[in-house]
Amino acid sequence: MAQVYFHCCNTRDLLIAPLLLATAALFSLCPAAHAQTPYDYPWCAIYVSRPGVRACYYSSYDECMATMTGVRGRCVLSPYFRTGEPDGEHRGRRQ
Repeated sequence: MAQVYFHCCNTRDLLIAPLLLATAALFSLCPAAHAQTPYDYPWCAIYVSRPGVRACYYSSYDECMATMTGVRGRCVLSPYFRTGEPDGEHRGRRQ
């Protein structure tokens, strides 16, 4: 009876497999990037010089007002801001 040889893989495949597994493990430890949106910030700047323009990227009233220094505008609470509460719950006052 003739012998049958089974060739599963070559040396290169044996070296690459652990590298791919290690790379996948490292990527699984990295946190996902989070794009910032107007929903992430409680304050908006409203520019007088550009009617209808609202920039909602401020963490505090003071930060917003510092941007408005020298520029005609005002700062208001963001209508888009999410507090992280489940849907349906009334959000409280923000300061």
